[in-house]
Amino acid sequence: MDNRITDDGEYHYEYDRWGNTTKKYKAEGNEQHHYHYDSNHRLIRFELESDTVVRGANYHYDPFGRRVVKQMQEADEDGQLQGELQTTFFGWDGDRLVLTEKDNRQIHTIYEPGSFVPLIRVEGDKQPTKRTLAQKLQEEQGIRLNRETESLFEGLEEDLLKDRLSAFSQEWMQAAQVQPALLKALLDESPTFNSKLIHFYQCNHLGTPISLFAEDGRIDWCIELDPWGRLISEYNPNQIHQPIRLQGQHLDKESNLHYNRYRYYNPETGTYTTFDPIGLEGGINAFSFVSGNPLSFIDPLGLVEGIDNWFGHTDRGFQSWWHSVKKSPWFTESEPGFNPKKPHDIPNKECADRVREYYEQQKAAQEAEQKRKESNGPRPQRQRGERKK
Repeated sequence: MDNRITDDGEYHYEYDRWGNTTKKYKAEGNEQHHYHYDSNHRLIRFELESDTVVRGANYHYDPFGRRVVKQMQEADEDGQLQGELQTTFFGWDGDRLVLTEKDNRQIHTIYEPGSFVPLIRVEGDKQPTKRTLAQKLQEEQGIRLNRETESLFEGLEEDLLKDRLSAFSQEWMQAAQVQPALLKALLDESPTFNSKLIHFYQCNHLGTPISLFAEDGRIDWCIELDPWGRLISEYNPNQIHQPIRLQGQHLDKESNLHYNRYRYYNPETGTYTTFDPIGLEGGINAFSFVSGNPLSFIDPLGLVEGIDNWFGHTDRGFQSWWHSVKKSPWFTESEPGFNPKKPHDIPNKECADRVREYYEQQKAAQEAEQKRKESNGPRPQRQRGERKK
């Protein structure tokens, strides 16, 4: 079955022709998990059916393949919907998930520079939307304003908020026969913000969060995972939403899968649910996680294992180039500290800087050659019968 697990002792697994997990079910009892994918092999729907609950979730992605929306709904055994549709929005900084928004609550995650290791968690209410005076007049009064008039109202609103009208604003209001108090009453109230809830992450040597500290040093959350990311125990008295698991992975409670940017990871089996998008560049086993060594390696993108996060060199062009040359004889034989039997990313910071410098030199040389060819123009063609000079 091409390194795919069909039975883990508790569940049976089924796959489609591309190797995507399509079904997971218990041999005894009525519990079935169904997985549906789009043409890019991205999970777009999950369904759970059991004797007590029916649960469904839809997933939506942006043009870069990053998950931006999750919608979940539950029903009882009779199919009657339970509660409202739960929608979660996600915001990104490159390949790092930095914002989670649900029920008008926002969670911001701050990471170590050039890394997927979380440092700080900031939770608070979603910032209210404040309409401008021009927007309110157009929406509530049905007045259509051109751009010049909108700019005029922006200056007028600024004066009203300061309780100090400029000579131009006074002249305009007198000409329009409008009282300042009347317009000021139309302004939206300035939003009030609740205090932010700030926590600090404590992570292990692989960048996996193991606890959250409040500002006063109190532990509000801690977790124990086995090396594969499977939950052993969790302390969470305040029900804090902290889904980050192994570095770069985020828990989906509805499916118990970890979203890992390019793929979904199953901590129960220690494997991915789909084929590696970069093929054999990620290793011989296209479904394995960190080549079976979770004590030493990480995979924050769900592509290939590494011992670090590129040491700050996050340019995708450089990373793609590195994947193509890291097994080259000229490199493996000459680069100290590199073990060709362990296809990790880059062995150390010194090596990363040196290899990046070589990449930049190659890139600059290629760009210079391209400019030279373009400046010389097309090669002149010889006329019929003309001798070669």
